[in-house]
Amino acid sequence: MQSVFPSAEALAAVKKFGAVEGGRQTLARLAGHLPHLADGSADDAMVLTRLFDAPPAMVFAAWSSADMVSKWWGPKGFTTPVCELDFRPGGAYRMAMRGPDGKEYPFHGRYLEIVPNERIVFDALIEHINHETIIKVTFVEDGGQTRVTIWQQVAPGDAGSGQTEGWSGQLGKLADLLEA
Repeated sequence: MQSVFPSAEALAAVKKFGAVEGGRQTLARLAGHLPHLADGSADDAMVLTRLFDAPPAMVFAAWSSADMVSKWWGPKGFTTPVCELDFRPGGAYRMAMRGPDGKEYPFHGRYLEIVPNERIVFDALIEHINHETIIKVTFVEDGGQTRVTIWQQVAPGDAGSGQTEGWSGQLGKLADLLEA
């Protein structure tokens, strides 16, 4: 898609306020939703896309080791005191997030598919609400950056309550870690 502006000044004004990048990110989020609209899975899924200023190998690596994952997993204000990963197809993982109030939120599952630097698919049993879900994470190179798209199956009628905010917060923590 290409935008046409009536003058160089108009383009400069748009760039000054970051609207060009905002437009790109909006279109990227739309691109993340389109496949699920096409296959009919959008009604029971939460989709979130974020652009990271790092190459796919670096972003993927942050998902593949317990040491790295424990530093960024969980919404802002949460820690991850339990983080055990057997990062391979069929491998199990177990984690627990701890909220600011000290309450722990354990979950566990298996890695269903791993394509290095491209895709991770895993299931999860979120123990405190007894909810099973599937999560797909894709990593796409985009001009020296990495576009990460998270697709998470949600309970029918749930509309992803809390998942979007939780994922947004923890992806923000991941961005901070990658920039450090």
